[in-house]
Amino acid sequence: MITGNIKISKGLIAKIKKLPFRHVPHKHFPKSWTKYPKKSLIHLEYGSKTKNHAWFDNLKPANAGKVGYLFTKLESGHVVPPHKDHFKSFAKYHNVPVSAIKRRLVFIEDWKSGHFFQVNNRVFTDWRSGDFIEWTQKDRHLGGNFGLDPRYVLQITYC
Repeated sequence: MITGNIKISKGLIAKIKKLPFRHVPHKHFPKSWTKYPKKSLIHLEYGSKTKNHAWFDNLKPANAGKVGYLFTKLESGHVVPPHKDHFKSFAKYHNVPVSAIKRRLVFIEDWKSGHFFQVNNRVFTDWRSGDFIEWTQKDRHLGGNFGLDPRYVLQITYC
């Protein structure tokens, strides 16, 4: 797992917050997620599958070749339960081994009370806009919004 920061301008933050987010139900979620109320699992999303915008690549990791972007808006009381990413769809689409794939979560705005993210046993709060955390399919992670304001993040899957 690595951490870092990229610059996100106030104009880009405003653009991201105006994206037409929509709920896309998860197709294959872990059985343990059934213990959570269905309402808490609603994740509003907008990504590169919807439309490829040239400005997405301003956020691309320097060492990335193949990239997928997913912006997420997590409303109050919603969670992303503990899980490990499988990367099977990305690997199949790009014809790359799962072991070569990384995931980077970029926090769009400064941390707000109640926003939470965890990778393995490391808990993240107090982040600044542009801070990121990166992991592989081996790392267990979870997150949530227990605050009053939406939590905006960008998930970048790449190799």
